This record gives sequence, C-alpha cells and structure tokens, in this order.
Amino acid sequence: MKQMNTPPFVKLCSLAFALTLLAGGQSRAADYYISPAGSDANDGTAPNKAWQMIERANKATLRPGDRILFEGGRRFSGNLLITASGTKEAFIEIDSYGNGPATIQAGDSFGIRLLNCQYVKVRDLILAGSGVKPDGQTTNKEQGLDIYSTAKEGKPWQSIYADKLQVSGFRDGIVLHTPIGTQDVVGYNDVRVTHCIIKECLFGGFYCWGAKKTSGAPWQFPVGAGTFSNCYLGDCDIHDIYGDPVGDPLLCFPISILNATSFLVERCTIHHCGQAQNGKPVVGGVGGLVFLECDKSIAQFNECHHIVTKQGYDGCAFDIDGGCSNCILQYNYSHDNEGSGFQTGTFAGSGPLTDTIIRYNISENDAQKNSNNTGGIMTWSSQARGQIYNNTVFVGKGFGGVKPFAFRGGAGLSVRNNLFVAGHDGEFIDPGACSLQNNCYWRTHGDLRVAGCAGLADWRKKSGQEMLDGAAVGFQVDPRLRAPGSGGDLDDAARWKTLDAYNLLPSSPLIGQGLDLQGLFKISPGLCDFHGTPFRPGVRFDLGAVQSQ
Repeated sequence: MKQMNTPPFVKLCSLAFALTLLAGGQSRAADYYISPAGSDANDGTAPNKAWQMIERANKATLRPGDRILFEGGRRFSGNLLITASGTKEAFIEIDSYGNGPATIQAGDSFGIRLLNCQYVKVRDLILAGSGVKPDGQTTNKEQGLDIYSTAKEGKPWQSIYADKLQVSGFRDGIVLHTPIGTQDVVGYNDVRVTHCIIKECLFGGFYCWGAKKTSGAPWQFPVGAGTFSNCYLGDCDIHDIYGDPVGDPLLCFPISILNATSFLVERCTIHHCGQAQNGKPVVGGVGGLVFLECDKSIAQFNECHHIVTKQGYDGCAFDIDGGCSNCILQYNYSHDNEGSGFQTGTFAGSGPLTDTIIRYNISENDAQKNSNNTGGIMTWSSQARGQIYNNTVFVGKGFGGVKPFAFRGGAGLSVRNNLFVAGHDGEFIDPGACSLQNNCYWRTHGDLRVAGCAGLADWRKKSGQEMLDGAAVGFQVDPRLRAPGSGGDLDDAARWKTLDAYNLLPSSPLIGQGLDLQGLFKISPGLCDFHGTPFRPGVRFDLGAVQSQ
C-alpha cells in the first residue's frame, strides 16, 4: 500500500494541540495569602483575596513553587500540616508577608509539621505553643517545627530549610526524626536550620534521631549513623530548655545530634538549660550539645554556658558520646556549667567510639558540681585513637567547696599541647589511662600537685607520663595568660575574637613550645586556632587554644 503524506496544516494543528496540553500540565506556581481580614471563601491568591484560617491552607493542593504567606505582625490559631513536595528548581515556601513575622499560635499541638515531603522552605515566622513554665509544667507534648518521615522505602528526603524562626512554648522546638526501632527508615539529606531562636521548651531545643535498631534498655537510643546526612545547624540561639521533671531516663536535649553523617553545628549559643529536671536518681542527664551515633560530624565556634544538673553526673556543655566515629569538637567556648566543659565516652548498647578529636577549645569555670564525675575536659570508658590537643582549661572554685578537675581521663586518648590551670588549691588532674605529653600544669594558689604527686617531675618518675622518646616533656610554669577566669558571656559569634582572656602574653614561656603533631604523629593540627586565625606555613605552635604565631 502506498504511504500517504500528512498535509502541512495537519502537522501544525497537531503541534499546537500538543503545546496546549503541555502548558495545561505545567500550571504556574501560586502564592496563597492568609490574613485575619480574609475569608476562606476566597481563592487566597492575593492579599485582598486572602484566606482567613490555617485549616484552609491545610486543604490546599500545593504544587512545586507554591508559597503560603501569613500576614506579618498578625496571629493565627491552628496547626499547619504540609505533605506536598517541591522540586530542586521550585521549593514550596512558607513565609510571612508585610511587616514583621506572623505568629502561629499552636495551642497544645504542633506549629508546623512537614510530613514525608522534601524541597520545602520555612522562614520568618513565630511558632508559639501553649507554654512551658520554668518548673517544667506544660500541657504541650508536641514540636514547634516537626520534620518527620514515616516512609519505609525510597531515597532520603531532600532539602528542608528553616530560617529566622522563633520557637517557644512546646515540648520540643525543632525536631528532625523518623520512627525508632520499628521499621526500615527513610531519612533526610541536606536539612538546614539557620538563624533561629528556640527557647522556653520542655525537653528539646533542636534534635534529630531515627534508626531501625535501638540500643536496648535503659536508653532505647537509636543506633547507627547515616539516617541524616549533610545537614547543618548554624547561628541559632537555644536557651531555657527546662528539662522534663518526670523524665526517666531522658531529661533534656538542648542540641542533640543522633544517627547523622556529616552534620555541622556552628556559631550557636546554648545557655541556661536543665532547670526543671527532676532530682531523683535516673540514668539520663543534660548535655548542651551532644553527638551520639554519628560519623564525620563537627561542632565549631559554639558557646555553651550555665547548663545545670540535679544528678550526680552530666550537666555538660559539649559531648561526643557513644557510637561516634571521626567527630570533632573545635573552636568552642564552654563556661560556667555545672558539668564538664568537654567530654567523650560511651553508653550501654552503643557502637564503638573511635577517632574523636577535641581541639582548640576553651573551658572556663566548668565542672562546678560532682568533682568525681566531671572535669573541664573529661573522658570515660575506652575508645580507639582519640585525640585531645591544644585546648585551654581554667577551673575555679565550684559549689559547696567543690574543687573541679581540669582534666579527668578514661582510656584510649592521647592528650597533648593543652594548658590546664586551676584557680583553687586542690587536685585538678586525673589522667586515667590516657597518654599525656607536653601539656602545661599550673595552679594559681598553693603548691602544685599533679595526679597525687609532688609536682611534674615526681609524676613523670612515678607514672611515665609526660615523656616522649625517653625525654621529659611538659611544663610546670605560669603560662602568663592575659586574664584567666574573666572570659564571661559572649552570646554572639561575631564577638569571638574579643575573648582575649586566654591569649598568651608576649612573655609567656609556652610560645612556640608545642609539639609538631603532624611531623611527630601524623596528626593534622587543623586549619586555625580558637579565634579562627589561619595557621601560617611553618608556624611553631604554642600550647593552648589561642596561638600567638
């Protein structure tokens, strides 16, 4: 049969029809406005056509690129539930319009829940729960911003961004989580929480957790890293996370990162947390910023102060805990905490703890309670290839006559180039089974005793500590710090370089006396010191967190 050619005009009509169908399938993104002056009978697509209630927004069919906009400066009662996803090119956005942030008054429920979705941005809003009293009394058991995956299969959810939120009055501020120990879990990649204020909550400020397996009793922590990857928490202020007065075993999570790989926390301030925790003996405690069951995660340039504990332990500022590998605490400032400034150790049921690094941090007046279980820097249990170097610790007098330890050791860590100073006349070093080399020990009051010995030389002789290749190292000298004990509150990462109390004076005998960690031990010294000053090539390192270069 002879094939017939299609007439040109038929081809043109077919093309036009196809383009019409394509255009109809790709509707343009819409903005939906919500205002107290609006009406749910409107279509919501302009300020003068705004919806009135959050519930109307919950019924909307959202598509990539759509925005939900609340009138700035106004209050809205209800709970916003988002189950739709954007795309990499067109996020769904939730924001305020007009003057200032809008307030979502959530009552006893959540503020915003992002359930099984991705490519969503939330910004410039106030999320207010029904409230939490300083003694822990509350009727709210939910989250301000709840980022939740219940999916059992599929790739990780992508790219949830929260910026400039103020969250208060909930059980938890912002939570990123999955079910625990009940199913296969689908986690998240590229979640970013920035410039948020989280305050006056019961249990959690920010935390993430979720895994198929748990550690078992008593903790029931999810174990294993990787559920959350390439995530970020930065420039946030988290305070007055009061603690659960009936919590057992868990009491308080100002910032807790669990089950993460490559999570970065930086330039955050955590302070005045744990006030309402119960005083009965429990296995849990309070930690300002804690990594558990994480890999390749870092906390840097954060400040943590005035964390309290009513237990015989914890109340710490910064912690690399059980199941972590290749995690780093660096360039952080801890002060005036009842527990340890910096600590690392394992818990029952956790994975092994390996290759942790604590470097270029400052601890001032920490470990104010429980001197047998705290220290400016404290390690417990055993771990593999842990490194603690170039930190500065000053401990003053604690509560009720407590004389805090500057360092208290577990096992499996090398401790080098640190500066340990005590402002009291008691013992302040307990090496445990750690290896200490080239640290400085000084006490501003009374004769120096180190680990129960009459000075550094006596300790070397009795313990073999502070020796390197058969030669004596370490120092028992006044480090000549500018003003130890006077660091005080910064509460702003922009003021980091103004903290000069722990700068070495030009006359310090410790300038240039640090061990060459790279040359001697193949240990990277890092890129900069506590103040963020980059290291010059060929620099001779000092002891302590601040380098004079």
